[in-house]
Amino acid sequence: MENVFDFSRFWKYFRYDLRQAYSRYGVNLLMLGLMPVFFCVVWSIISLLLNQGWTTPDIGFRIGFFWVPFIALCIFFPSKLYGHLTDRRPGSEWLLIPASRLEKFLSMMLISLFVIPVAFLLLYVCADGLLSLVIPDYGTALVSLNLNQILAEKAEGIIRLTGGGFWLLWMMAAEYILVFLLGALCFRKAKVGYTILVLMGLGFVTSILGTLLGLPMLGPAMDMYEEKVEAMALQFVEHADFYVNLFLSLRLLILGGGLSLAIWFRLKALKH
Repeated sequence: MENVFDFSRFWKYFRYDLRQAYSRYGVNLLMLGLMPVFFCVVWSIISLLLNQGWTTPDIGFRIGFFWVPFIALCIFFPSKLYGHLTDRRPGSEWLLIPASRLEKFLSMMLISLFVIPVAFLLLYVCADGLLSLVIPDYGTALVSLNLNQILAEKAEGIIRLTGGGFWLLWMMAAEYILVFLLGALCFRKAKVGYTILVLMGLGFVTSILGTLLGLPMLGPAMDMYEEKVEAMALQFVEHADFYVNLFLSLRLLILGGGLSLAIWFRLKALKH
């Protein structure tokens, strides 16, 4: 068992992996986390140049801008941290590190799915919260927002997400990260570009198959089971929050589990 997993050895490797992550991506992470400051400064300067006086972005623009560094983080950091493993020399050095493949895999998952996303969110909400404290007209800090309150207005209160929406945010990050981490370990060059092309191809194929298989069956099925469909729809509305959260959790379990399994086998097959 010690050849597969030893906690002391894993902890040493995990600390080493953390130092490598900080060395490779620390500055980038800091820049992405401080993006609220950059956005506010640029917004205010443009406002002054347009003779509109000193203004700051309202909450809607700040929510929209948040997705720029968030998506950039999920797409680019996996190849920055682990893309070098497909190169001969760095990959060989990684294979020779005295730790089992399981320990290296667990460390990779912990850093990719928890350490980096949580560090980014903490930096981002702290920077945004500090601006809301020191600038009077900056508005409400993003960390105080609750997605369930917004859904209560839009969906008449029938849907409530676990964790006030932060659980959904983490699920989205996890899915993106796992996809681009797998791409970083599979492609030797243009890792992000090839991964996006594969996703576009899969999306196109599934759309075609869904259309070809779904449309011929949809009409007869609706006619045959119209009453059952109406009953199911009413049941869904009555328990919408349960079914939505169940769907999101199952999606993460199936998609995230499948991608994690693929990453594990890719690491097992990694040779130089």
